[in-house]
Amino acid sequence: MGVAMEQHPPTPPTPPLRPTPDDAVGGVGRVEHLAHELSNILDGSMRCLGLAERAIRGPGSEPDRLDDAKRQIETVQRALVRMSDLVSTAMRGASGPLGSQMAGAQSPLTVLQAVRHAVQVSLPRAALSGIEIGVDIEPDCAELPAGALYSIVLNGLTNAITAIEQRADRRGAGAGRIDVTAQRLATGGAASVLRLEILDDGIGPPPGGDRVFQHGFTTTPGGHGIGLAVARDIVARAGGRISLQPRLGDASAPGTAPGVIGARFSVVWPARTDAERLIGQSDGTASS
Repeated sequence: MGVAMEQHPPTPPTPPLRPTPDDAVGGVGRVEHLAHELSNILDGSMRCLGLAERAIRGPGSEPDRLDDAKRQIETVQRALVRMSDLVSTAMRGASGPLGSQMAGAQSPLTVLQAVRHAVQVSLPRAALSGIEIGVDIEPDCAELPAGALYSIVLNGLTNAITAIEQRADRRGAGAGRIDVTAQRLATGGAASVLRLEILDDGIGPPPGGDRVFQHGFTTTPGGHGIGLAVARDIVARAGGRISLQPRLGDASAPGTAPGVIGARFSVVWPARTDAERLIGQSDGTASS
């Protein structure tokens, strides 16, 4: 992939997204959002159970096979907790995007836990397409409260896997790689922010900039255009920023423009109690 060779496209600073009155119920319909999120988690869970069954019945020593099956089942168990959180929030009728309530006070996640579990749920599909997923979470942000980041990472990974599959279909190139990174950034004041990025070597984002975050926009046959719209709703309510941009590699020859080598999905997320209150903590007493 040549990460050291890639170039970042120049982007002017953008102000944080500000919720409008309509955002009180989210830009994506709550029932549609719930169905989409549950579908994502259920799809990964079913694939994990399939791997667990193959491990139990497959070749190799019994202890190794049972350990592998146990890991897959534990991933499904955690996925069921996330699904329970979503359904519970929907039944309470809380306002705002459902993802903002995910992994709330009843079952809080750290950033590292949220990323790892989203990766585990995504791995079975990625493995079928020969896609590797790497994770690099800096220690100073690993234990921060994740809030709704689980939902955002899962949608970002799903989008990245699809982009690599599309590249393989169109160009005949198999395999691929996704890297999930997170680091804490100083803002010059008392607060700090978390920057989470998902880098892939897929087909690259479609032209049109932020329209990829519009509800219903999709380039995938049979797609619904919900995942990135869900992510944008959640980030907007947290007062963060979100973008999907081309990843640029080195120019192939002197004087030529760098080529697109995939996509960079980037989220800037407040690393403070504002994000925690979006997931059900109403007393406001938690410290950052």
